[in-house]
Amino acid sequence: MSASLFSGCYPVVSTLRGYMEILLDDFQPSAVGDRGEFRRFLDTTIVGHGPVTRSHARAEPADTLSSNVVNIVGKILGEAVNRLDAGTKYNRLKRAAEQNVLTAGYTTRTENHENTVRGSNCLTNKHVNSAVLELDKTHWRMLHDHIGDRALEMLLTETSLFIFLRNQSYQQICGPPFICSSKKRKLTIEVDHIDEMLARDPSSDAPGQRDDDQPPPPKQPCNRRNRQPVEPSHFVAPADSCNIDILRRRMLYNMPTTTRCANSKHKKRLDWKLVSSFAFNRHDTAKDLLEHIFSQTPQFAVDPSPRLTALAARMLKLHRKFCYRLHLFKLCPAPWQTGNSKAAVDLDKSEDQRIESDSYHGTGSGSSQASGISATQSKEILEFLNLNSDPDSSLFSMSIPTELSPPTPEKTPLQSPVLEPFKPQKVPANLLEMASSHKQVFMFLQRCIQGVIPRDLIGGKKNHRELYKLLRLLIGAGCYDTLPLHDFIPRFVVDEVGSWLGDVDQEQQFGIYAGFIYWVLTEFVIQLVRSFFYATEASAKESTLYYYRSDVWANATKDAWHILVNDMYSKKRLGNPRYRHSRDVIQYHRMRLIPKETSFRAIVNMKRTYVLRQKFLTADSMRMTSDKYDQYSWFGSSYRHCEVLAAMRTLCAMHPKVAGSSVTCTNDVRARLQTYKNCEQVKHVLSNGGILYMAKCDIRRAFDTINQDKLLELLRERILSKDSNYALHKFWYASLGSDIDKRNAYRATHLSDVSSFEAVLRSMSKRSKQMIFGDWCESRFIYMEEIYQIIEKVVRENLVLSSIGMLEQHTGIPQGSTLSTMLCNLFYGQLEHEYLSPIVDPACTLIMRLVDDFLIVSTSREQVAEALERLTEGFPEYGCQLNADKTLANFDVSIGGRHVNRTFGDLFPWCGKLVSSKTLDVMIDFANMAQLGRIEHSMRISTPGLNQRGLLRHRMLSNVRPRMIPLFMDVGFNSIGTVRLNLYQHFVVCAKKLHVFYRLIPARSSQEQLFGVISDVIKTVYVMMRSACSNNGSFSAVDVTWLGLYAFYAVLLPKHARYVQLLKRIKAILDQPKFVRVGARLDTVVASPLNKTVLTIKY
Repeated sequence: MSASLFSGCYPVVSTLRGYMEILLDDFQPSAVGDRGEFRRFLDTTIVGHGPVTRSHARAEPADTLSSNVVNIVGKILGEAVNRLDAGTKYNRLKRAAEQNVLTAGYTTRTENHENTVRGSNCLTNKHVNSAVLELDKTHWRMLHDHIGDRALEMLLTETSLFIFLRNQSYQQICGPPFICSSKKRKLTIEVDHIDEMLARDPSSDAPGQRDDDQPPPPKQPCNRRNRQPVEPSHFVAPADSCNIDILRRRMLYNMPTTTRCANSKHKKRLDWKLVSSFAFNRHDTAKDLLEHIFSQTPQFAVDPSPRLTALAARMLKLHRKFCYRLHLFKLCPAPWQTGNSKAAVDLDKSEDQRIESDSYHGTGSGSSQASGISATQSKEILEFLNLNSDPDSSLFSMSIPTELSPPTPEKTPLQSPVLEPFKPQKVPANLLEMASSHKQVFMFLQRCIQGVIPRDLIGGKKNHRELYKLLRLLIGAGCYDTLPLHDFIPRFVVDEVGSWLGDVDQEQQFGIYAGFIYWVLTEFVIQLVRSFFYATEASAKESTLYYYRSDVWANATKDAWHILVNDMYSKKRLGNPRYRHSRDVIQYHRMRLIPKETSFRAIVNMKRTYVLRQKFLTADSMRMTSDKYDQYSWFGSSYRHCEVLAAMRTLCAMHPKVAGSSVTCTNDVRARLQTYKNCEQVKHVLSNGGILYMAKCDIRRAFDTINQDKLLELLRERILSKDSNYALHKFWYASLGSDIDKRNAYRATHLSDVSSFEAVLRSMSKRSKQMIFGDWCESRFIYMEEIYQIIEKVVRENLVLSSIGMLEQHTGIPQGSTLSTMLCNLFYGQLEHEYLSPIVDPACTLIMRLVDDFLIVSTSREQVAEALERLTEGFPEYGCQLNADKTLANFDVSIGGRHVNRTFGDLFPWCGKLVSSKTLDVMIDFANMAQLGRIEHSMRISTPGLNQRGLLRHRMLSNVRPRMIPLFMDVGFNSIGTVRLNLYQHFVVCAKKLHVFYRLIPARSSQEQLFGVISDVIKTVYVMMRSACSNNGSFSAVDVTWLGLYAFYAVLLPKHARYVQLLKRIKAILDQPKFVRVGARLDTVVASPLNKTVLTIKY
């Protein structure tokens, strides 16, 4: 750091150090002595009175740049003090109209966005609630060194300040290198990661200057208070940060492995051995195991205490004696075994009794006592397994430890012969019912912890209870839910495990113990799940995680794999030269099955392309199993698909007819319906009280039945020949919401249109203010031949790895590619042009298609019947056929002698929407949500932690936004009555989700805070209503407030025990004369029979 920069910044920031540590460390306004004096200090010493915007950074001297940086930081700190002085949290809506640094945004180079998006090396922020500050390496180090981790962390959290480290590399992340936990908006600074990233930026340092030449920063004074001995942010969990949701992905989609058997009757068997990544498989001695557990604190594991070494050796001994499979069959029986009385498991013992049992200490003789199972129970389980398995299977040769047959040292249960999958006697019809319940999985993992990990390592009863609570949350969380570990660590008591922690202070004890709990969850629990279960989401309930026992999953999917091979795929040997894109290299993707109620859906992950080298190949592709995955490398391939997709979107925008009647978003649906409403025939029918005839139909297996030859011929001759080449622009933007989301964006423009890229950026900034655009942009030409080659490779050379070997797709297109939807739209668009356009009159008939779901609306009943008849006949040339079971109409019609299902009433369902046949108004369809059983199944819920209360508002606002769109809320498109119904039903769903979030919070928020969340939801809905409505004067704030308060009151009233004070306050507001008059006018909305579906959703 140069002397001029250091001298200009150090005195100011070092003076602020003491103030900011007290203010932000305690996060209490009362802790700041004279707040007025502190604000005057900021105003006179730091805050500059000049304009915030400044010229280009590279054109300014270093001293001027330092002064501007300090001025901006001072304004941010001053605003933070004003907020804390008010004693209230940051209110986005309340401060939206204020003119200051945070509300106006910080624009570099110029306030004109059009001139900033091109050629600038800084950021443009249009978000009304954050400021953007550009810092190079020296300024970032100065700010970090003299304010500190803790103060800077709270500063970034409270002020929503985003810092951009100037870097020419595309890989540079937006903002400082931190971990943003979606759980609690806490930013944990990783100093080592900052140094690593800054080391890759030679342009940030002056020529000839090195970090080694800089003097070390002065040591920061320690002014901590002893009110709380340790904070969750004082440590970062090892490896994958402290968010367990990143680690939970390791246990998803782990395919069961099979091995060959010498018996001719059974060519393959299920391999029950623990995965190779299991910690005990890689470490045979206590010293190696301790080095693996405490990898983040190696100085602690170098010279462990004798007590810790003895506990580690005992853990290895218990692991060798513990029979995992025996407990698996006992606690997680297969669905066809649950009816046998001998499979009953005694689970009535309380948790404290299980903790205190002798088997948990491993004091008994024999492995049965070490595993917590008596000899009688072992004999009963052995007898039960023999009675309920195939007599020809190898189950009888399985070594189950009992007192009569103790395990031999040469052949431990881990090394015993493999177990053949059970042949079911009566398989449940519903595939989702074949999964083990979350309680069963928890009991199995709990028993494994009790039988393998010594009690003294975890601690006393309180620590065990907290660990089991964390284990329940880990197993019961949804597929996309988060579980921050650092929220749960302060609940543990380290005094109970002080015997092996050594003579260190309490903060270091928490860090060491947190590393141990982290190891238990990631290297023991999750690896056990990967070894014995197949964890996946379902097609119907995407947020719910299902755990299938490995043999159950292998047996259930066996027929599904054979059906896929017969219909779409063919088994291929890997030695075929056609699959070699380079010498000794084969590229492939992975495919998995997602269970539905009665079938499976095949999903191909084309975001990653895996490279398989010939030295790992065998003569038969069937022998390649998932245990060799670690030997393969992969590279991201989705960016090439995104480039092609951007070019194809531009082509469809220039030539709309190539995609036929396809719609890609709700704005397209609204535009199509609005245009159709303006037709003369439609106006005449609707004005005279008539109805429109509607029908919907679905193409059976739309992606799987596409003719590949026909698709490529269509692309080559009729679509890609229309235009020449395109200019492809690649840039990035950050979306600023409750979470920080940085994405890469691709836009393609025709060569004749030079200014369209700037127009795209302007439209994106106007459409969403919660964006930050990066200055980095890469442009290149993309040619039609290149586009065709990429598409042909996706369609023709789709090699996938499944549990039955390597497969090649010969029919249809993969469902996991970003190009699949576009290719499907182009394919069926040509079909519509050939077969449906000649029989449809655009003046009276509208056809819309969302991928493969058709909607036909017409004033003529004959036209709808004729279009349905033509679609029902099928199109052999295109290889597609209609799904007759999903065909629906709002009038009586028979096609081919078969009566079409009919719906009664004015509302017609289509793709999550209800279209009125009398007015063409559109309502929200909550039928799918009601069919899921409970509203939790349609939500992404962050598993509760210590700071869940602070995130309740953000979670509620994120659930409000998706349905606040013009298609449902625009008074210029729908009638005022329809908009009121949509709004009230949306409030009802939000109220039920609020109850779910509030129920999961361990430390409940106060009724005052809960009312503040409801107020913020209503205000946000009103602001978005005015943005969505073309006629803003048709909806008043009083109407929105009454609908919102009444919906929350009606939903929370049956749960009145939790919300006594809140319900009293809402009732008092609704009893005011102003709201009483509004309620009399809007009473018909609340009493409408159309609310029946949304009211039946369980919560």
